[in-house]
Amino acid sequence: MCGVHTHVVTAAEIRDRHAADAKSLPYLVDMTAENFVLREVSADKAYASARNYDAIDRYGATPFIAFKANATGAVVACGRRCFITSAYVARTFSRLSQAEHHQHDQGQVSGQRT
Repeated sequence: MCGVHTHVVTAAEIRDRHAADAKSLPYLVDMTAENFVLREVSADKAYASARNYDAIDRYGATPFIAFKANATGAVVACGRRCFITSAYVARTFSRLSQAEHHQHDQGQVSGQRT
């Protein structure tokens, strides 16, 4: 794990090359919480599991993890908050994408990305 603003590595775990990264998240969250206050934890949907959501929730942080297509939210302790966060993030990215397409249609986008 690393800090978003500082880019400081807050925790690391060296595992065998065939090990699943997602299983390391609770350990990394625990190690980070020993020295830092967790507010948010971001990860891709490979990390979406009840165990990982619970590890983040234990410290009162908000998980920003995309849900897998088959997610129901039934087994997640922070389910409603996670669902609202996920829905908010999805809606925000959708609006940004729509705005970009609108600007492109209006000739306001040069095609270069920064």
